[in-house]
Amino acid sequence: MPTLDAIIAAAGDSGEALVVGGGEPTLRKDLPELVSQLGPDITLATDGLVLHRPDTVKALSERGLKRVRVGLHSSRADAHDWLVGIPGAHRRLRSAIQALKAEGVDVEIETVLTRPTAPYLEELVAFALKLGVRSLHFRPIRQVSPSDGRFAATAPRFSLMQPSLDAAVRIGLRQGASIRLTDIPYCAIPDFQELHSPPPQWRVPEGVVPAAQPERLESGCPGCTCAGAPSDYIALFGWTEFTSEGDGSTRAVLPVPHPVSGEDAVAPPARSTLSPATRVAEAVRLSAHANLGGDPMPSLVRPDVPAVVGLAWRANEPTRPIKQRMVQAAQVGATTLQILGDLDHPDAHMLVREALRLSFPQVVLTANLTGLASLEDKALFQLRDLHEVWTPECATSEAVAQRIQAVAKVPYRLEPREEKPTMVRPFEPKAMGSAGDYTGESWQQWASAK
Repeated sequence: MPTLDAIIAAAGDSGEALVVGGGEPTLRKDLPELVSQLGPDITLATDGLVLHRPDTVKALSERGLKRVRVGLHSSRADAHDWLVGIPGAHRRLRSAIQALKAEGVDVEIETVLTRPTAPYLEELVAFALKLGVRSLHFRPIRQVSPSDGRFAATAPRFSLMQPSLDAAVRIGLRQGASIRLTDIPYCAIPDFQELHSPPPQWRVPEGVVPAAQPERLESGCPGCTCAGAPSDYIALFGWTEFTSEGDGSTRAVLPVPHPVSGEDAVAPPARSTLSPATRVAEAVRLSAHANLGGDPMPSLVRPDVPAVVGLAWRANEPTRPIKQRMVQAAQVGATTLQILGDLDHPDAHMLVREALRLSFPQVVLTANLTGLASLEDKALFQLRDLHEVWTPECATSEAVAQRIQAVAKVPYRLEPREEKPTMVRPFEPKAMGSAGDYTGESWQQWASAK
């Protein structure tokens, strides 16, 4: 533990609001002296377990303790105890809050937002108000380290949590409570920008190694003025739920006749590179419409649908982001998928086969085929659903194209030579899975033979 002098020196005398925490300050034997030295303006951040004894609270109050911040993460005792890993913690924390209130100490509740407790945030606020607490602070759970597997199991999705958090905030405000939100992007809970507070500035005593703080990513939220989203969250879930909240043009939701079953059924319109609505709140809003016409995003104005979409990947790129781009490219509505990917990729054959399973009427392969030269004829036969193959003037690549034509009946052509060809750009969705640093060969856009 840092010495008392080191803590006093780190605190300084800037006059800013000072919260004393980090580890568990109530474990210090010199806590009464620490409270006395730092003065009555500090807030003691603690788990509250030691403060369930009235005599302990009274002693600290006499030393000048006026404000305490305790972590209460659920109104349900079993959920709170499970999250903090201490059986009986919820019961002792309730006793601590009562003891603090009895001594006239102001209590603030800090709630870490987690997936299992997010649906019960309204209950938590009502419970805190019943205990006499009028100050609440919400923040999302953070990842301790990249190897911490618990984060994926406990981190809540902002898009799914929004209705519960929104309702909890409104309940608190109606009852005159003070609400603060930290590390939550504005678009994750609209209409409450004035409640957002910046992350704290840490003052670390000499000799203490501070915990690493995940950075905040400022790109990805179109038109947003907030500090961005935590990097640990984006690494796990991506940007999709934020890009879907952009200020894009909208159009009226007009009903259309319901499609007839069987061969007359009409497929829903393509998403045209638009990010899908990912918010529960948006689903609730659309549910008020009697007829959406089968449109997955009925209220968004659609850009022009291109005739050809190019799909590229790097030779060393993992297959997961490539498959994500495949699915997103299939939502554009183009009639032709043009594969430009590096066929030296160890899973190139599998990726081409995956592309053939998409909803494109035709898939063309325009690439140097040398990377497929080692495949047996039965593997090349599995590419029989290709519409056409383009190959550059390369003996090895042409030989592979001839084998594909022989065993799979897929015609091939040499890459046409035009003075000013129309070039195809690799598909780069706005959300996660983008190959923004693709530096492979450029190809002209595929067109049927004249």
